[in-house]
Amino acid sequence: MSREFLESLEGREEEYTSELQRFRREVTVMARIRHPNVLQVYDFDQLEVDGTSLDYIVMEYVPGFTLRQTMPEEGFGRNEKRMVIGPR
Repeated sequence: MSREFLESLEGREEEYTSELQRFRREVTVMARIRHPNVLQVYDFDQLEVDGTSLDYIVMEYVPGFTLRQTMPEEGFGRNEKRMVIGPR
């Protein structure tokens, strides 16, 4: 979970707890999925960075381009055929 997202929930403890529980439920379900077209989720945990607890997912590594490298800055929008392949 990104630091920015967690910071957006500051002062809203009930919502923070709810989002954290949702994250953990979704990761648990994702870890059960086995399919060649879906990244394998192995585990999740929490660590502290600069005094902030961050939850993270341990996933299968797949070499290649990142999602950020394959889509234009403005996103796909309504024209999904504009996909960019390769580093920018």
